Amino acid sequence: MILDYQNPTKLSPTSLAVLKLCLQLCSKENRFTPYCDNYFSNIPLFQVLRTYGISACGTAHINSAEFPKVLKVDKKKVTLPWDTLSAVQVRKVLAVLWQDNNLVRLLTIAHGCQENDRKDQYHYCPRETTRNWATVQGIWGSQAHRCLSVPALTADYTNNMGGVDITNQRRTYYATKL
Repeated sequence: MILDYQNPTKLSPTSLAVLKLCLQLCSKENRFTPYCDNYFSNIPLFQVLRTYGISACGTAHINSAEFPKVLKVDKKKVTLPWDTLSAVQVRKVLAVLWQDNNLVRLLTIAHGCQENDRKDQYHYCPRETTRNWATVQGIWGSQAHRCLSVPALTADYTNNMGGVDITNQRRTYYATKL
């Protein structure tokens, strides 16, 4: 089912803007993967992008449209071990929950979620709290930053987010130069 972007039935005005931009920029010779922050990412948008042959990846809000209930973990009530990875496919869009220094929720139609699909990436040591003290000591010890194996989709998002979170980009850039 391909929706006419002039007359969409299920997309919000924000999602429609992303779709229009992608359709204007995309051609068979010039394929790309848009990386979105959680303001733009939702399952209905990614499903429509998929019908047009456009892959996409982005972080997601816990209350994002159609985000699976099983991945709606409240970070204030539940503490997951570092590098816990869970994924659910919803209408051919992969919804992912990954425990990094904080819970990371992602949606993607550009990646899989295999256990061996990982990349090495520098991570800064998070600030120690009473909740994460054991994890920080176990992973970082006394190091300020460290190269860790992370899911490929999170590494790709971090490296390609293109101005979404410039502060994090600068930290990642400088960490890779060390």
